[in-house]
Amino acid sequence: MKIKKILSLSILAIGLIFCSCKKDKEIENFHGTFSFSFKPQSKTKSDSEYSLENVSKALITIQHNGKVLEDFDNKEININSWGGGTYTTESITLEVDSDYQLTKFELKNSDNKIIFAAPYQNSELAELIENPLPLNFDIEKDKRSKINIEVLSTEEKDPSDFGYISFNVIDRTSESGTLIGNWIKHSSFEGRPRGGAISFVIGDNVYVGTGYDGRYALNTFYKYSLQEGWGQIADFPGIARREAVAFTANGKGYVGTGVDEDDNRLADFWEYTPETNTWAKVANDFTGGARQSAVAFSINNIGYIGTGYGFQKEEDRNILKDFYKFENGNWTKIAFDGEKSKNATTFVINNKAYLVSGDNSIEDVWEYDPAKVSETSNGWTKMKDIQRSEGVAFVINDKGYLVTGKVGGYSREVWEYDPSKDEWVERTSLEDEIPLREDAVAFTLNNRGFFTTGYAPGIYLDDTWEFNPTMKETNDDN
Repeated sequence: MKIKKILSLSILAIGLIFCSCKKDKEIENFHGTFSFSFKPQSKTKSDSEYSLENVSKALITIQHNGKVLEDFDNKEININSWGGGTYTTESITLEVDSDYQLTKFELKNSDNKIIFAAPYQNSELAELIENPLPLNFDIEKDKRSKINIEVLSTEEKDPSDFGYISFNVIDRTSESGTLIGNWIKHSSFEGRPRGGAISFVIGDNVYVGTGYDGRYALNTFYKYSLQEGWGQIADFPGIARREAVAFTANGKGYVGTGVDEDDNRLADFWEYTPETNTWAKVANDFTGGARQSAVAFSINNIGYIGTGYGFQKEEDRNILKDFYKFENGNWTKIAFDGEKSKNATTFVINNKAYLVSGDNSIEDVWEYDPAKVSETSNGWTKMKDIQRSEGVAFVINDKGYLVTGKVGGYSREVWEYDPSKDEWVERTSLEDEIPLREDAVAFTLNNRGFFTTGYAPGIYLDDTWEFNPTMKETNDDN
């Protein structure tokens, strides 16, 4: 039996008052100065055998009101030893306010190896501590605050045990040590700002529609091309909805499932023909049952739908794991080895689909290869885990890019997946100008990756962004 090594970590907040005067009007700005302190919780032999002398720096991420603070996004801070087994970080200062959230805390040694970390909720190790990440806290004026955090030793443990993707400090950098990749702003989505929309690609066009604008479920649809920009097409004739799914097969788009503005789950399916700009109802509704927040993809003109959240009666409420394929107008159930999930993400590379994370199984990644389906294999293979819910993905040069969504709180991180190596590496994060969000849509056009729309706390979005994985970051193209 492994001995659990737990550190008790305290955040000390000391309220300081700063005053400034401008044009005879006094304006008060209150700040709190913090230091993180930690030491072994017990004095057992096993604890003492693991020396804290190698702890050199901490890596932290702090959010405020759902947005990652620019200066505290995977910020590296120094560690000082005061003797007696007590260690503290360098001081940092934040404005006095509420709704702060610590979403990452790791301790590394001089070799850039993470040796302690705070686990995420729902991770395997979360049950060993009382308050896993993300941890909410407030900073109050003129009051000393103490916020306790527990961290566990990473010795003989995998990153996934903590709910982490990896313990690599930097995964993909230029020669100067800077993460590679650049975000480029494009013309905004032409329709009403929305979240929970869907998209499908036919030829050189992407089609984006349905969704929710904060008041109403929507049925409007738009297409976008690199040559012509945005333009409206025929409205979706089915019930207006959000959190539906879509895929492309044989040059046509298919849209179905989802939930209407009265929270009724749906199972109907519709076919879009771009040549005539018309919709037609598919004769056979989705046989897996009404649901929302599912995933869909297509391989070799066969559509696939699975997972999600659905019920037709209150007592049937459930997160789902079943999968179905759509071929020649008919639905057929297929096997799936993974867990129940909703708000997951999918992308397809070289006729293989990748199912990523989700709310209920937040670390799982599965590859589906229909060419491997046989009497002894259902085609699914477990791949290297990553953590993300309500995110989106696109494909560039046979690599998948996972963006937006949540890892505990809203995430700014961008991760690249190389299926030839089964490897995730970090790329340039979303730039500060890009609002963090969930429920966006993503697409690939001419080997270029984009995302648009989505929901940020208190606002629905219509901005459109492209990611170039070979460029260094610059703000000149925003």
